[in-house]
Amino acid sequence: MSDKNSNDLPNIAGAIVAFLNQHVDENKQPKLLDANSDLIESGLLDSLNIVRLIQFVESEFSCQIEDDDIEPELFASANHLAEYILSHT
Repeated sequence: MSDKNSNDLPNIAGAIVAFLNQHVDENKQPKLLDANSDLIESGLLDSLNIVRLIQFVESEFSCQIEDDDIEPELFASANHLAEYILSHT
């Protein structure tokens, strides 16, 4: 993302939700996943899915997620992760 614009937040969060809807085991997926859904507490993100999501973010948005930043709070919701992406690109 070359434009650090808060208007990009819904687009980035939407891309994260779309990725999760496509790539997460449907047995783990909540019925209504949106940009504010709690990704950790819902059980949606296990360790493998966190790795997949990090790979997606790094390739899709050219945003390197530092090891020190990988904490549950980062994956609280798609919106929270999108805010991180905007602040690190």
